[in-house]
Amino acid sequence: MGCAEALRPMKREVPSRWIVLALLILALALRFYRLDAQSLWYDEGTSVALAGRSLATITRHAAADIHPPFYYYLLHLWVIPFGTSEAAVRALSALAGTALVALTFLLGRRLFGTTAGLVAALLSALSPFQVYYSQETRMYILVALLGALSVYLFLGMVDRETGKQGNRETGKQGNRETG
Repeated sequence: MGCAEALRPMKREVPSRWIVLALLILALALRFYRLDAQSLWYDEGTSVALAGRSLATITRHAAADIHPPFYYYLLHLWVIPFGTSEAAVRALSALAGTALVALTFLLGRRLFGTTAGLVAALLSALSPFQVYYSQETRMYILVALLGALSVYLFLGMVDRETGKQGNRETGKQGNRETG
């Protein structure tokens, strides 16, 4: 090793898993910060009241409601061990919102590479809309999580059928050449 090489600063890359972990901790902190600062508003109270009923009652209520019962079923199971305080019932959405950040990273990485996945996860973690809906006892952030999960699973199915990202790699190359 020459003198110049010894003086050159060593480039050390932080493994992406540590960056993802930091982003998830950030997302969790933002979503749980002052989670119980406000009392439940009307729709949240309705969600909690419905979750306190039997599964049969939730199903009957859903038949006359525009919202499907899945969130209410989950909330019903959630309040059994965690209770019905503002923080307890909102924590389900806060965890779903944090899971959405992780899934956003996975989607970004699958489609465009690790750097894009990290940027997407950062934007997702800091998104005011995602933080807001992650602090509500409503189904909205769960719908976003399940939608992202559907896309992720669909891409996995396409990868298996087409031979692992073949078509998307061609598309990315075309974007580099024309853009």
